[in-house]
Amino acid sequence: MPQMSKIDFQICRDVMTALTSKKIKKNYLFLEPINLLEFPTYITLVKRPMDLGTVTNYLNDDFYSTKEACFADAALCFDNAETFNRDDSGRAWIVKYAMDMKKVLSKEKKRAEKNRMGGGGGSSGGTSLELKLGKCGKKRVRDDSPSPRRDSVDGSGNSGNQKSSGKIKLSIKTQTASSTSSSSAVDNNINGNGKRSGESSSKERSIRS
Repeated sequence: MPQMSKIDFQICRDVMTALTSKKIKKNYLFLEPINLLEFPTYITLVKRPMDLGTVTNYLNDDFYSTKEACFADAALCFDNAETFNRDDSGRAWIVKYAMDMKKVLSKEKKRAEKNRMGGGGGSSGGTSLELKLGKCGKKRVRDDSPSPRRDSVDGSGNSGNQKSSGKIKLSIKTQTASSTSSSSAVDNNINGNGKRSGESSSKERSIRS
């Protein structure tokens, strides 16, 4: 027989601990097997007697392979009480106790599954807390990732290296323009001297004549 998973065992143990707790005042009728000497006709009406003490022992002895089987036996305790007592008006209060205990069973099942599995219905390996932490972890990675510095990006989206390259090119162009201007100035000076040389030559020709 396959063994119940660890988390399902914990859920069943939580439920059975709650059902057998002294805090529940109506559970005392279901904690131990029915005394067949006192109620000899019980076995004729109830095909499979069950009590909460037996369910707890079965659970501890790994008798159940699923939590559903454990809960079915727990519910059987209360179903048997209804079956045996429903036709006797003097024991209607026992039927009422059994119905109330089934409500407690349903409530404790939901509570245990929520505490152990985050409200899930199956036996998953992770809890809702771990998924949340995982989501938060992913969010932190996205939030903490460094964003591009505005001062390192120009309006066209180029990086600081590209901007520096542009500055170098601009500097080269400026130097070239400056050199060209200097050359032009030199040419102008040369041309000016040429004119003066021409004028001197003309004066020399007039003197010689």
